[in-house]
Parts: sequence; structure tokens; C-alpha cells
Amino acid sequence: MERYEVESVLSSALVSVSVVALILGIKRLQVYKLIEAGKLEAVNVGAGQQRPRYRIKCDSVRNLMGE
Repeated sequence: MERYEVESVLSSALVSVSVVALILGIKRLQVYKLIEAGKLEAVNVGAGQQRPRYRIKCDSVRNLMGE
């Protein structure tokens, strides 16, 4: 993903697990592990805990990227 595209995406408040994986160049499973480890701040927008649908706070992605 190009730098200007990343900045455009991260201008929103929340992004999906797939988008974060694409930005960081990692697999979706690794994003879930980062959420569980507390390294990415996420909100569960799904119906429950058994099958959560996370949206990650963009500030958290920026912090992880070291910006």
C-alpha cells in the first residue's frame, strides 16, 4: 500500500482487521494476536464475544508503526 493511501485510510477513526493487516504487511491472525496482547486498541462492533468483529483505532495503528 502506498504511503499516501495509508495516510488517507488512517484519517478515519476506525479500520478493519483486514485493512490493518494490509497496512502492516502481516496476516489477519497476527492482527488478532496484537489485539489480544494489547498492542492494538480495538472495539468489538459484533454481536458478542464468541465471534467478535473488531475495528481498530487508527491512533493505535500509528503508534505501532512508530509515527
